Order: sequence, then C-alpha cells, then structure tokens
Amino acid sequence: MVLGIYPLAIEHVILRKLAIWRLLNDLVRADPLMGKQIVIAGAGLSPLGLDCAVTITDSRVFELDSANVSVKRQLLNRAAPESEGAITCIEADLADLSATSQALVDSGFDPSRPALWIAEGLLYYMEARAGQQLIGRALATCSHNRAIIEFGAPFDELDPQVSSAIRTYHSLIAKEVGMTDLNHLDLADFLVGSSATAVAQHDASTLETLLRGTARLFPSSRSSTLRLAVLAPMSPTTQTP
Repeated sequence: MVLGIYPLAIEHVILRKLAIWRLLNDLVRADPLMGKQIVIAGAGLSPLGLDCAVTITDSRVFELDSANVSVKRQLLNRAAPESEGAITCIEADLADLSATSQALVDSGFDPSRPALWIAEGLLYYMEARAGQQLIGRALATCSHNRAIIEFGAPFDELDPQVSSAIRTYHSLIAKEVGMTDLNHLDLADFLVGSSATAVAQHDASTLETLLRGTARLFPSSRSSTLRLAVLAPMSPTTQTP
C-alpha cells in the first residue's frame, strides 16, 4: 500500500540501513571502545545488532524494545547461536528512562564507559519531548558517547509534491499503529532539548551521494523527509544558561 502511494519509500529504508551501518563502523574505527557497548533503541526485528555482534570484535549489544523481545531472542538463537553472549534483548518502556537505565545496568551495561546508541525508525513514534529525554540520557553518562538518530524533517522543508505523497503514506503507517500521524522534528530544537550537538547531518540526497556516488533518486534535500544525524553530548562551554 505504501509503495502504491510513494514508490521511493523502499529507498528510504535501504538508504537508512546502509548509511547507519556505514556511520556506525566509521565511529567504531575512530574510537574502538565505543564498539564495546552498542545500544539499539526500538530494535524490533532488525538484524543490526547481529551484524554488530559478528563483525565488531568484542562488541556487546543491548537491544531495547517494548514488544517481540522473546521472539527476537529466538530468531537470534536460530540464526547465530554463538551470539547469545554478545546480544542482550531487554523489554523496556523507553518512555520510562529510570526503569530502562536500570534494566541496562542489570544486564551488564556500564554507563561510565563509552557507548554508541542507535535510534533507527524510532523517533517517528515518540513524542518530541520523550525522544529528547531518551537521547539526552543516552549521551549524558559519558563524554565519549555518540548517538545515530533517524528522523523525519518538517514537511515545509520539502517540495510540495514530495510533501503530499509522504504525508499520505506516513498517515497510513500511523493509523496502522494507532497514531494520528508520525512525528517529525526540527533538529535544532531537538538538540537543545537533548543537550546534544550534531557532529554530522545527512539528508537522503547526501546519503545517496555518499553511498552511490550520485544523487539520482533524491537530487536535493527537498526530495525526501529522511534525515540522519550523529549526535554527541553538548560541551559544557557551549551549553546555554
């Protein structure tokens, strides 16, 4: 149904997955300690955690989700039984940060050590403030922490025809999960609310160029709502009073 409305929707998924994997590996190469603790918020049935566990030496992956946790563990055990010690699946309500933080610690997560957090396909389904608080908490425990977030840009940043098609298919997805609409965010506001700074920003056009050498499907930033950013804790010298 979505592809009937907006055929390039599948390209959003492909680009974001390839790009997150690229950005993740770049960050781990720059700081190998970051690869020792990777937290995937709203992990769903994505194989990203398994990719990390089998390719990043001594990685420990913590997958957080509110549902399908036992199903995910069963699938992981079938696909790669040896990953059981490297991937921990945690049932958590991401809106309850205290309980989520405690569940992570109870599962062996060390908040004093560097960690890389991934929020792929998640912030669309969280209220803006809840998303800010989650990422803010994720970055606050260690100055070396980083977060890769995917989000939708405001519709007024898009070409009108693109905006109309994406509004329609996002509304369709929202209704399927009991929401009025998916959430989009202004990155500048999000950074202030999460006490973070963006060390890298990408739209679909720059991602397509990065990964394929040319922006054929998404020629400009106005061609798609898809955005990725790499966030770091805000430096104390740059924080506003």
